[in-house]
Amino acid sequence: TPPACPSPIGACCNPNGLCQTLVEGSCLAPKLFQGGGSVCTPNPCPQPPRPPNDLCENAQWIADSVTITSNNYNALTERAAECTHSGADVWYKYRPNSSGTVIVTTDNMHVPAGGATSIDTALSVYDACDGTELACDDDAGDAPELSSLLSVELTAGSTYFIRVAGFGDEGQ
Repeated sequence: TPPACPSPIGACCNPNGLCQTLVEGSCLAPKLFQGGGSVCTPNPCPQPPRPPNDLCENAQWIADSVTITSNNYNALTERAAECTHSGADVWYKYRPNSSGTVIVTTDNMHVPAGGATSIDTALSVYDACDGTELACDDDAGDAPELSSLLSVELTAGSTYFIRVAGFGDEGQ
């Protein structure tokens, strides 16, 4: 029996627009394989749109005890965190009903089942889009070890802006 022909190697597009050079059978979905001999430079993969809350002025409202599912695929880096080197960011706005300590986290151990982060995150809380950073964290979470967790005193009725960023240049 003649040996089986090896699968072709070529570019494979991931849903986040990243390209990998793989054997065809390793590509997650056959329709994402760009063909034998295809390359990732320049990137042939369609790029996802920027997140709707990519800019602080378009921050999405969040409420108490709500788990957010989001990503920062193709997001810009609008602002730098003071506590760490951070990259692509998305924004949320929050208005507490009562004054006191609020915990913001990307930590699996502190969110309801199904909440998680798959990248190294950095969190910051601001008093306005172009305002003062009130709190910042990189890696204080427990699970996974590169998650973020911060505790900040907030005043009832005031609006705060929460920046969730990938550490460095991470985007997912």
